[in-house]
Amino acid sequence: MSYKMLYWSCVLLVLFPVMAFLSCTPSPVHNKSVPVLSIQCQPADWDPYPGTFHLNLSYQGPSAPVNASTLYVTVNGTPVTSQLTIDTDAASGTMTGLNVCDGVNVFATIQDNSGALTSASCSLPALVINYPANGSTINDPLPGISMVYDPRTTNTGFTVTMDTVAMTSLCSSGVSTGTVCQQPMGEYITPPGTHSISVHRCFAGGAPCCDKSSSFTFVPPVPQVSILSPSGYIGSGSAGVSLLFSDTTNLLGLDTGTYTVLLDGNNVTGSLATLTTSTLTGFPSTPTSFTAQGSVGIGSQPTHSLQASVTNLFYSTTGTAVQTFSLDTTPPSLQFLQPVSGSTSGGTAGTVLPYFIYPSATIPYEVTYSDTQSGVNPSSFAITASGAPGTVSATGISATGTVPVTLPVSSGSDGSGTYTMTAQVSDNVGNTGFANSVITLSLANIGIGGAVVSPATTFTVPINTFIDPSHAYGLGSYDIAVSFNQSVVSFVSVAGSLSGYPGVLYAPEFYASPNYYQTVSGIDINASTSAGGGFTAPVGLFNLANLTFYAVSAGTTTLTITVNAFRDTTGAALPANRVQSGTVTVQ
Repeated sequence: MSYKMLYWSCVLLVLFPVMAFLSCTPSPVHNKSVPVLSIQCQPADWDPYPGTFHLNLSYQGPSAPVNASTLYVTVNGTPVTSQLTIDTDAASGTMTGLNVCDGVNVFATIQDNSGALTSASCSLPALVINYPANGSTINDPLPGISMVYDPRTTNTGFTVTMDTVAMTSLCSSGVSTGTVCQQPMGEYITPPGTHSISVHRCFAGGAPCCDKSSSFTFVPPVPQVSILSPSGYIGSGSAGVSLLFSDTTNLLGLDTGTYTVLLDGNNVTGSLATLTTSTLTGFPSTPTSFTAQGSVGIGSQPTHSLQASVTNLFYSTTGTAVQTFSLDTTPPSLQFLQPVSGSTSGGTAGTVLPYFIYPSATIPYEVTYSDTQSGVNPSSFAITASGAPGTVSATGISATGTVPVTLPVSSGSDGSGTYTMTAQVSDNVGNTGFANSVITLSLANIGIGGAVVSPATTFTVPINTFIDPSHAYGLGSYDIAVSFNQSVVSFVSVAGSLSGYPGVLYAPEFYASPNYYQTVSGIDINASTSAGGGFTAPVGLFNLANLTFYAVSAGTTTLTITVNAFRDTTGAALPANRVQSGTVTVQ
């Protein structure tokens, strides 16, 4: 069996001058229920003149019967349970001989048969000083005096003093309510330290009269100093300083002539300019907050300290803030993972860079970076290839993307070119790190190239070519044979490649020529271009076709390309050495 525990939250509601009572509301906890306990506290039940109070309580148990024998009640700290008539769901009794000036303070507890305990309390004050409370410490320089008294008391003979100085007149406007006197004292508290408030007030009819006092400690407020910058790291020989000075009470104001800023112990206040952000009402020349901003030079030591202070008016209390920061002049470290500087476009045997060649080329890259001080700013990353910007996808530790390269166009070029990829990234204070990767893009490493594949896998080999961009006519037709050792690899399929030139049609044709070599199998590729008027035949470095093979067994085979015909659109022969051979190793 499970029980739902409820604790009852009790709130005293004071409704002057009519009545006061205790309102109790449950809050669930521990999956169990506690009894409901209610105390009636009404001025009508209290007769202050003879000091009597008629007490009424009611209780019930939601999940288990209330054990009335566990009822415990105190009035003004004195146990009175034995003076009550106790029933199964209620208790009552009349208390006599109460000290009138203590008012009535009731506290009660009760349990149900399962042992669940609840409590409730209520009060009817005769005269109480709520603020400043006895024994409290305050930093409000213009506090109000808050007190509560019974509505049957009178203003006749009512006095309020602070440190024996009468200040009843400051409370006069609050007296008219008959319940609360809460008015500012009208002047700053002096001096700091312990002070006392005394109140004298009588019930109607001349007696009885009550005297209450409260002793409290006043600690003057301290201005707040906030160092907004610099913080953490800076990256130059000067530091941008931004400070905010505030009067936390908005009552005293700040003395702008007292603010001081020290950098590594040296006074740099004169390097800053101030701007008032708010002023004390009635005192336009007295700011309650202001800023100070400027730039100050720093030394070469790695760590620095900034200290700022300001003093408030009247009490001359000073607020101070200190912040350390470090000089960061080290750029982030930056490294190319791909492509490796000094490599050709095909890299070492068995590693082919994953890009496709058409009339132009894009090269993928991957760069990592780090910074142990102020940290890397990923948004600052940029990359170029021989000056042309690349695409960027940057994280906190690396960046990837592609960079474009422009193919050479000089007469007689074979499409080879060397390109410098330059990457840069900055840290959070502006130090910039650089890294270069120099790669060579050449026809001999782009096409078939060298590849290492695993047995029983399918792989694709591109066939690329280069036509000097200065050539006026471009590719017209070609007839190319590719031979290979079919005991190592076998042909699967062929696909034409996008040329990027509208109006140009590639229609490769492939057929077996078993007698091309006695021990090898060959495939002839025949194609010709055809198009309507206005088209431009392709020039530059681009892809002709892509051959798909299956790795049969371990071994190495040379993929030999034989150019039977390679012509431009006028039928003139193009250089056959622009198409290359390669090898495939199955292991």
